Amino acid sequence: MLITLTALLSAGLSWAGTNNFAITPASPGSADSAMYTLEDIFQKLNMPGTNVVKRVGAFAGPPGGPTNGTMHTLDDIMDLVTNRVPVAKTGQTTQYQAGDDGDMQAGVAWPSPRFVTNSVAGSEVVILDRLTGLMWTKDANLAGTKSLANAITSCNDLNYGGYDDWRLPNAPELLSLVDHGRSSPALQAEHPFINVANSTYWSSSFGANDPAGLELSVNMTSGSMNGYDSGGGKTGPYYSWPVRGGP
Repeated sequence: MLITLTALLSAGLSWAGTNNFAITPASPGSADSAMYTLEDIFQKLNMPGTNVVKRVGAFAGPPGGPTNGTMHTLDDIMDLVTNRVPVAKTGQTTQYQAGDDGDMQAGVAWPSPRFVTNSVAGSEVVILDRLTGLMWTKDANLAGTKSLANAITSCNDLNYGGYDDWRLPNAPELLSLVDHGRSSPALQAEHPFINVANSTYWSSSFGANDPAGLELSVNMTSGSMNGYDSGGGKTGPYYSWPVRGGP
């Protein structure tokens, strides 16, 4: 017996039991190739960084439920759908006081490995972040330091790794790379990037508390966010790190 993801998440079923069936999904490209077992769907939803549409409520399973350790009820699966935390962990694990981030460590766990390297065009290497789905250039210093305006233009005009839709990251995207448990650079110890400057990187985001916009940037030494006002701060020069993708 097979069940589609659409049917699982939208139909009002009250069924639970075995997750892996003797009949497996058909080969790719066939009429029913988009069908999965309940175990397939559970593991997909259980992968950190998976984006799912939330639904209120859950399915009821029959009394007793699965008896095999690899089996999950529809309640188990709906718990993954409805109880996910959309914000990732920060990487901080040191506790400085009770109830702080290092103590609570709230958020979606980082996948392991988090980053996947893809050599698309010879030396032009791109990195996929499995936590956010964003793609970054492996080289974090392709263009040197620039003013904000030139950094935006440089990223927008970049044709790299077989892609031409690069852009300057917004502030949350740039901060998503930061591991708040590390410094110099403030990136995960196992990160695959090269030429990461222990300095300031432009974002494309602005705050509203300045007449010309308070430009937001991230310092990759400490992982902190900075703001530069209209009094000349936007000339930098600071680094830029091209990104692509995102919903």
